[in-house]
Amino acid sequence: MAEAVAAVGLASAIVQFIDFGTKVVNRLSEFSAKVGDVPETFRLIKVQLPLILDTLQQTKDQADARQINEETAKALKAVVDECIATVQQLDEILTKALPNGRDSTWQKYRKALSSLAQDKKISQLQASIERHIPILTYYQTLVISRSSKDLPFRPTARTLDTNSPQRNQKPCFMVRFEQDPNFVGRESELKEIEERFKEQHRIVLSGIGGVGKSQIAIEYCYRFRRKHKDAHVFWIHGSSYTRFEESYQQIAERLALPGLDDPSQQTLVHVRDWLSEEANCPWLLVLDNIDDVDIVFRPTSHSCSGSTKHTHEPLVNWLPRSSIGSMLVTTRDRRLGERLVPGQRPIAVNPFEMKDAKCLLSKRVQLEDDVDEALSHQLLETLDFLPLAITQATAFLAENEYSIAEYLEILQKDDSEMKEFLATDIYDPGRDSDLSNSILQTWKVSFDQIRTQTPLAAEILSLMAVLDRQAISDRLLCRGKKIGIDFLRAIGVLKAFSMIKAESGNKVFSTHRLVQLATQKWLELEGAIDRWQEIALESVCCCIPQTVLHKDWREWETISPHVARVLENDTGKTTIRTQGHLTERAWLLLKHGDYVHVQQGSEAALPYYLESLELRQQFFATDSLPVLWSKIRVAETKQANVAVEMFRDILKKCESKAGVAGYDVLEEICLSTLAEIILRGEEGDYKEVEKLYKKLCKKCPPYIGSGFLYFVYGSYLLEAIWKQGCHRKDEAEKLHEQMMSELTDSHWKEIVFILRGLTAHADYLQGTGRYDEAEKLCERMLEALKLTVGEDHEHYKYILRCYENNCLGHCLKPDQRSRHYKLLARITSGPTCVDPMAEVCGRIRPPSPGKRIPHA
Repeated sequence: MAEAVAAVGLASAIVQFIDFGTKVVNRLSEFSAKVGDVPETFRLIKVQLPLILDTLQQTKDQADARQINEETAKALKAVVDECIATVQQLDEILTKALPNGRDSTWQKYRKALSSLAQDKKISQLQASIERHIPILTYYQTLVISRSSKDLPFRPTARTLDTNSPQRNQKPCFMVRFEQDPNFVGRESELKEIEERFKEQHRIVLSGIGGVGKSQIAIEYCYRFRRKHKDAHVFWIHGSSYTRFEESYQQIAERLALPGLDDPSQQTLVHVRDWLSEEANCPWLLVLDNIDDVDIVFRPTSHSCSGSTKHTHEPLVNWLPRSSIGSMLVTTRDRRLGERLVPGQRPIAVNPFEMKDAKCLLSKRVQLEDDVDEALSHQLLETLDFLPLAITQATAFLAENEYSIAEYLEILQKDDSEMKEFLATDIYDPGRDSDLSNSILQTWKVSFDQIRTQTPLAAEILSLMAVLDRQAISDRLLCRGKKIGIDFLRAIGVLKAFSMIKAESGNKVFSTHRLVQLATQKWLELEGAIDRWQEIALESVCCCIPQTVLHKDWREWETISPHVARVLENDTGKTTIRTQGHLTERAWLLLKHGDYVHVQQGSEAALPYYLESLELRQQFFATDSLPVLWSKIRVAETKQANVAVEMFRDILKKCESKAGVAGYDVLEEICLSTLAEIILRGEEGDYKEVEKLYKKLCKKCPPYIGSGFLYFVYGSYLLEAIWKQGCHRKDEAEKLHEQMMSELTDSHWKEIVFILRGLTAHADYLQGTGRYDEAEKLCERMLEALKLTVGEDHEHYKYILRCYENNCLGHCLKPDQRSRHYKLLARITSGPTCVDPMAEVCGRIRPPSPGKRIPHA
């Protein structure tokens, strides 16, 4: 508001001056025409005044467009007010001196003589006008110059002060890096820098170490110098307080600032003040690698000699406060950049796109044929398109005369070779000589800063290093604990340093492959890799689902890669020797084996089950619960005859432990699995099956729900009875009617748990020739499944297949078959469905209350 008022006041004053000035110029022209020989001062005013009028007309246009800030408007108005006073006095003198049409010749002559008598006073007025001309024309010259060159500059009141010391100094270019002839891409970033400098005076580039922030800054410096030959360009190293001071000292020496030889003089103060002096514009200052938030915004202390300590002021106090210079900052910490330039998000510098990465590679390595072309794509993907990684790789190829194919084979051999590549340090003229060119050491600087500022963030990154690098949930990173403000702050730090990326609303995270490998290398060098593999094992065990029911599959899909990664580590084989971690690993192997069994079959699951059994046998007795649980899983993967013998052996051990907690559940699973194997065998012993299911009906555990397993076991008992022959027909029918009459709405709502039993009843109806009843039962099952799990669920598709086998071709008339064939067409052409019936009994039974079953 104040700026608008000042601009209006300035415009009003200019209008007043233009009115008076134009009037005076017209009078002078008339006076000169009538008198002829006018005083020299009049002639000077006649030449100078139009120049001021034209200049102020341009200034008025800028004031009307609100392009002049408040301070400048006030300063200009003061100059215009003095000009108005001057021309008013001139107008009064001319009114007296200028002859009019009614004057006689004598009167015209007297007025001319009178004007000559006023010559001294007019000379003073002319001197006043002449004194204001440089101020007004200097202001407009700056505006026009900056506008034509698109410089980030706004003239201010101090610029208009003609008494301000101006230095006719040769422009300094203090960038010690040569322009990179192989610089590629980054045009969008450079363009954004140019555009932002038109509106603001500080710009920040942020991104992970090695992504090319400094190279962009170097390229911009050279482009800036070509465009603005009269401007200074300074380069400041911000990686430490000492290097910052050294850079300021070099600037002071180059500018020959006073007091350099006086130890009492503060160089930081002199350079900051010189840069803040608007008369010393224009300049561009690059503040490179300013990553330590502590030295920038907090006082820091260091030992000078002995026990003496000296406290440094925050580095931000020494940055120039000029509104006319331009400052470009590079940092790895986005948060730091946001604090330096409040309200403006830093320009994010990301790894190359394929096009630019390929261009950089081709400039440094000769691609001879299509084979190299294809391999270059693989190499760039392996290097995560990171400019520093590409530069180091090409330097290695050149020095050692390797082909891309040979080098790629080495890198992809195993992670250890890739870690060695990350530690490679080959000279790069485009980087600070005091900084390592090794990617490993480049990121180690960031890691150390993260660990110092936020230890929890370093712990999270360490955990991510020993998990799969993608789709890591916040729950997994919290190790099953509650997510708190400290965790959110730590995640923010890692994101600010571009170490991780957030997905799914900050609930899931991922990291670059090279960052993960580098972190693994740091942990190895510090001897901490084993400890973090242990922590990863514990974290995964806390977070995996307790069952592999269909409802758990999505959660399993998310965590399964992390489970596999943890199991691939050396944990449990060579490094971890404690019983606790080995038994934890055995439990995880068992659970992961269950998921693999469901997804890929018994053959794929068997290695997990065998290793689990092997580990448990090291610490537990052969009849202990952990060992028997693992044996059950192994038995489930065997052929029927082998499995029967294994289950009989396990069952004997369970019976010998009758009354001991946990063995009753194990015994029930052995009974149900053994009965099913015999029932489904080619020559089933139905009498033995009948005995087994009668035992099971008596042992139905209460934690499954309202008689769900009782119904399932009773249904298979029905099957075992009626398959023994017609002499058991009445008994079978009575059992069928009894069990179907006991079904309630709660059973149908939980149809997933009684599905096995219902299919057994459908088989019974079909087997006894009651096709209509079998069809109705299948239709009700389909309807219940549609309401509970939907038509796309594996259970629904399974019952459709059962429907086809039990009813189609037996109980349907020809016109009915057409309808059902169409219904089945949707699934018969698709992949074979996994048999979901195993979800009720045996290997994938629902868990008891409480989370993990420790002995399982």
